[in-house]
Amino acid sequence: NCGASVIDLHAVGKGVPDVLVGYHGKSVLMEIKAREKATNAGVRERQEAFARDWKGEPVVTVWSEADALRAIGVNLAI
Repeated sequence: NCGASVIDLHAVGKGVPDVLVGYHGKSVLMEIKAREKATNAGVRERQEAFARDWKGEPVVTVWSEADALRAIGVNLAI
């Protein structure tokens, strides 16, 4: 737990991204994709339209927990 706030939006539909994540005063809309479903995990037409028309920060597509952490600015130590 990195201390982020997460709101699950996946049931909203209409191309709205899967989650809204808040961290250190920043809000990030994230579309979550699964690598194991990569052949069918592309961004659908509604998702593309939402991302194109959204006036806030760009929607971020993440493929892993590490991607999501990087998207909110968490520095991952190796």
